[in-house]
Amino acid sequence: MNDQRTVVVTGATGGQGGAVCEALLAAGQRVRGYVRSPDSPAAQQLRAAGAELAAGTFDDGEALRRALDGADAAYVMGTPWEEGTAGEQRQVRSVLAACEASGVGHVIYSSAANADRGTGIAWYEAKFELETDLAGGSYGFDWTIVAPAVFMQILRAPHSLQGLRSGVLAMAVPAAHVQTWIDVRDIGSFVAHVIGRPAPWLGQRVDLAADKVSGADVARQLSQAAGREIRYQQIPLETIAEFNKDIAEMYEWFGRVGMSVDVAALHARTPEVRWTTFGEWADRADWSVLDQPPAAPAWG
Repeated sequence: MNDQRTVVVTGATGGQGGAVCEALLAAGQRVRGYVRSPDSPAAQQLRAAGAELAAGTFDDGEALRRALDGADAAYVMGTPWEEGTAGEQRQVRSVLAACEASGVGHVIYSSAANADRGTGIAWYEAKFELETDLAGGSYGFDWTIVAPAVFMQILRAPHSLQGLRSGVLAMAVPAAHVQTWIDVRDIGSFVAHVIGRPAPWLGQRVDLAADKVSGADVARQLSQAAGREIRYQQIPLETIAEFNKDIAEMYEWFGRVGMSVDVAALHARTPEVRWTTFGEWADRADWSVLDQPPAAPAWG
């Protein structure tokens, strides 16, 4: 490994940020997790694993600069699910400005796979605008854009578990539609690889994916891993739109165009990264959570 670096990770107690912290620590890097609640169980677990904690919000410029002081690199991510796409852009730009002011040398920004392909999906387009800021030289640091595919972990989100407990995997694309997936831990592994060997990845945008699996095969592999029958059910876009029109918009694009990532080329370029197949992820997960009675049908 090259020289040890200090890396600030935003969203450090979330699924993606936590996976990045875990992989960086395993690679021997110094990790400073930027968290809102340093006393939360997740933050304390991060501290116990060896990370330093820095507290603040994405809108707190002074707290961000303190957290980024002396850092060599930063992992920057945002979400539209709290304050919408405008809020996400404002917060990410606040972090990027703080990175520049603090003299951070390398920023890795987490976008979304295919966000650069004119999808028309509102939150993909918002992320691509941030990508454009970076690529256009708006900031005085080196950058790498990582753009993950669909997280395997969404199948353990509350709305998914409701359906799986009833024996149904419900999605708004045909059963034969092949989706592109990634385990968040693979994102962490790739980021640790880039931090340790940054030169080939500077100024690069990389779509990240670990496997391509159809809805029918997802249901089959989940059935095998969970030891219970799970059948695939295509549901109308209108049903999803009642809950979240942005997610419905995403599924409409998935079904009409589909996410495209050259998985084979990515994996050939990164033999150091242990990419996780969908079956491996499903077999490793604890599906005893399905033993609870379903609270409601999937998507209502």
